[in-house]
Amino acid sequence: MALFVAVSQCAGLIGIPFTDRATDGWFDQLDKPWFNPPSWVFSPVWTTLYLLMGVAAWLVWRHPDSRRRTTALALFAVQLVLNAAWTPIFFGAQAPGWALIEQLALDGTAIATAVAFARIDRRAGALFVPYLAWLAFATILNAAIVSAN
Repeated sequence: MALFVAVSQCAGLIGIPFTDRATDGWFDQLDKPWFNPPSWVFSPVWTTLYLLMGVAAWLVWRHPDSRRRTTALALFAVQLVLNAAWTPIFFGAQAPGWALIEQLALDGTAIATAVAFARIDRRAGALFVPYLAWLAFATILNAAIVSAN
């Protein structure tokens, strides 16, 4: 389980250098919607979500090898890569519009992962629900930033 959690947490760690540089000026200058959370909220939320995602993947991995399990874990890997890519696009490239397009791909892949996980282990599917809720919020937030800027 620790390996799955650690791999999931790495998706978040990839973005740290990009957010650190962007919040020194560029991001602070953007017009943001009233519902934009304070920056301190993101770290504990994402740390928790990556933990839940890692446990979910581990629960699926524990099931006997099958095409269904392989597909579910492949979807998990793809959504994790898409998750890790969002921060360098939004903050590193300073491209909120492209990040929104990427976010929509992430949303679809995360939903597919949650469904695939739930078909194998209901607990794994349930552990993805908070992540899906946060992604929905993040998509709205990203779209609002694109719209305001």
